[in-house]
Amino acid sequence: MSQARAKVLFITSQGAFQLYGGAETALIMLKHYLEKKGIICRIYSYEDNFHDYDIVYLHNVSQFPIEAFRLVQLAKSAGARVISSPIYWSSFESALEYGVGIKKFAHLIAYLISVFVSKTGIDFGLQSSPRLMKLALEQSDLVIVNSNAESELISRHFMIPKRKIRVVYNGVDPNIELADPKIFMNKYDISDFILYVGRIEPRKNVLRLIKAFNKTALDTHLVIIGRPMQEFYKYYWDLCLKEAAKNPKKIHFLGSFKYSSELLKSAYVSARVFVLPSFYETPGLSAIEAAVAGAKLVITNRGCTREYFSDFAIYVDPLSVESIAKGLIKAYHSPVNEDLKRHILTNFTWEKSGDQFIKIIKSIV
Repeated sequence: MSQARAKVLFITSQGAFQLYGGAETALIMLKHYLEKKGIICRIYSYEDNFHDYDIVYLHNVSQFPIEAFRLVQLAKSAGARVISSPIYWSSFESALEYGVGIKKFAHLIAYLISVFVSKTGIDFGLQSSPRLMKLALEQSDLVIVNSNAESELISRHFMIPKRKIRVVYNGVDPNIELADPKIFMNKYDISDFILYVGRIEPRKNVLRLIKAFNKTALDTHLVIIGRPMQEFYKYYWDLCLKEAAKNPKKIHFLGSFKYSSELLKSAYVSARVFVLPSFYETPGLSAIEAAVAGAKLVITNRGCTREYFSDFAIYVDPLSVESIAKGLIKAYHSPVNEDLKRHILTNFTWEKSGDQFIKIIKSIV
């Protein structure tokens, strides 16, 4: 079948676009690029029938593993090829951050059980999420990951043979660097600040970030753009607010901005330093965007961050407030390194990601 006639159906979790983040951005940008290349793409709705598509692409399977397993079976029975993208990382350290008291203990036990089940497939007939995710990946025609590090993890945790795994790197819109910094500065009267963009939740390590910023005593501001996940982690949001209250004139929670908004792009180009001290990142789309915008980058040393940012970022230990504080101070007083921007634009654009995906489509259709 020719590339121009290929039809791709994207499926993600039902709540994905209610909690819009990097995974959803990646899906939309990939869809737009494929459409520019003549490939027919749709995001799944009740009107779609798997028989009408060449490829069914399950995006962010780790967020809906039970349904994904059934969807793989239905798609393959309809004659479609199935590609699954798990967007998966497993972190014992991150598991320790969730909940308090007995809830923290329960979360840790659940994590240890999930690691066992995902590797062995043994769940004693419970039809658990880790087992069904393993089966969904096993029964897919190909598995797409966004780094070699994730490939290693998927192969090791779910025993997926590497011959089935393909790496498609995340990308960035090069035009972000053309944004107007005055838009953000005129609205908030803040410049040369430290910027964080992402959800406010335990994995993102925002509480330690705030503590680290307070520890630095830098004469600047910490701007936090993102949605507090109060529905799930209200206790964590309350802790962040309590710590930020120690420095109310310097720490600003601005809520979430739309991904395509000129205000968000303006924030990127206005920032002096961008920080993402999460317990892991794969690799963090906001960090890629900030790098292209010209910000100096302070980022976690967990996940696949080094695969994307090489030696051009300052890496910090997410468990250490001291490490994060030192990273902020070092970045703030360092000169801008144009090599970071060149490195990202040379290796990680949505055009390159789309071209990689098209090659994969051609190989199985």
